[in-house]
Amino acid sequence: MAPISGGTHSPLIVAPNETVNVKADKNTALIIENKSTEPANVALKVTGDIGLSMGYKN
Repeated sequence: MAPISGGTHSPLIVAPNETVNVKADKNTALIIENKSTEPANVALKVTGDIGLSMGYKN
């Protein structure tokens, strides 16, 4: 999680085919990072404020 006020916290490692539920505070971004050389797929179900934007950095 990355609050807009700065910093990051609460890292979570997700195993292949694992399902997790994450709740984020207001004004907090979720960073999804694949540190493997293998491709990864992420399916999201988002509830609440859906004024979302996504960025991609290779």
